[in-house]
Amino acid sequence: EAGAALIGERGLAALTLERVAAQAQCSVHSLYAAFGGRDEMLLAVFERYSPILDVEAVLAAPSADLRGTVRTVYSLMAAALSREPRLLPAVYAEVLARPHDDSVRPIAEQFLPRMFAGVGRWLTTEIEAGRIRDLPLLLLIQQMTSPLMIHFLMRPTTDRMPHYSVPPVEDVCDTFADAFLRAVTPPRDGPPRA
Repeated sequence: EAGAALIGERGLAALTLERVAAQAQCSVHSLYAAFGGRDEMLLAVFERYSPILDVEAVLAAPSADLRGTVRTVYSLMAAALSREPRLLPAVYAEVLARPHDDSVRPIAEQFLPRMFAGVGRWLTTEIEAGRIRDLPLLLLIQQMTSPLMIHFLMRPTTDRMPHYSVPPVEDVCDTFADAFLRAVTPPRDGPPRA
């Protein structure tokens, strides 16, 4: 929790074993014993506060309910992007702003490939089953995740904009799930889609 709070408040560069030990009121040596180093601690914190384990479980379970699966993944993502400490928004901001910085290396080299591989395997299965169009995998992953992520990354700001009403989380997840499925579902028999 101390590591997540530090990242949420000050960004990835603030995550050091010394700062976590001070905030958690434990010794640096105990953190080395538990994690091995900063990178391992970062990955453990990220795994705990991100939806990756739950998303992997949902995508690994056999299901013919494409909308239900997408909707469940969106609910998991929305919850993770909305909860305090705001770890995921802080990490994504840093990954986007400084993709080559050493502080983001563990996320860029280990977490993102793992996430893309899990979602990619599921999308490939859906393509092979004929439920999703055969499009470039990276673009499908981005089409699936980006709109929802941007909404929830910006939601704390848009909540304060007077001329826009921010829909409830469930409505947001439904809307983006339906939009994703309209974009990637193969056309039915009939005239081609424009």
